[in-house]
Amino acid sequence: MYFQPVTFLSSGANAGNTENLSYIRTENGLQVKVMSLSPIAIGYAEKTVAPSQNTIDSTKDTDEYRSANTADQSGLAGWSFLMMTSVLVIALGLKWKHKMS
Repeated sequence: MYFQPVTFLSSGANAGNTENLSYIRTENGLQVKVMSLSPIAIGYAEKTVAPSQNTIDSTKDTDEYRSANTADQSGLAGWSFLMMTSVLVIALGLKWKHKMS
């Protein structure tokens, strides 16, 4: 599995850019040293080799990366929107009921 910690620079001349961070793999996970309070994300991909290849040809790039399923594929975004809308409607209804009494 391939990991890549990334920090999102939020101030200075490079604000809005990202910076790849180095890390050490330990038995308890990843160890990353950061120098700021900027947001951090850790992405990963599973490194696979095409099964039809029996030999390694150094002139071709045969590695493929397969990433995990995301919320876009799970429907989580839709359910989250529905729940947040329901909470908003209930809150506004209670506020309106309180004003009317």
